[in-house]
Amino acid sequence: MSTFTQGHALLVGVGADLANTIDDAVELNAILTDEERCAYPKEQVQLLTGEQATRADVLVGLEPDTLVPIAPAWARQADAPRP
Repeated sequence: MSTFTQGHALLVGVGADLANTIDDAVELNAILTDEERCAYPKEQVQLLTGEQATRADVLVGLEPDTLVPIAPAWARQADAPRP
């Protein structure tokens, strides 16, 4: 299996009141770096979760080329009971 050498990813799971975002970011990291799936080189995928997911760290991790925001936790939030 070849690797996706041009792929770079910055995965952010802020946590706090969106706790599912951490799980989603960790799971997406596993999928992207899995050699049988997406085959991103592990050194080209950066994972920021919880307290590491600061604005400053996100800005450092961003590349000016392409940004594709993904927010899979939103679907889970729709099913959450409302206060």
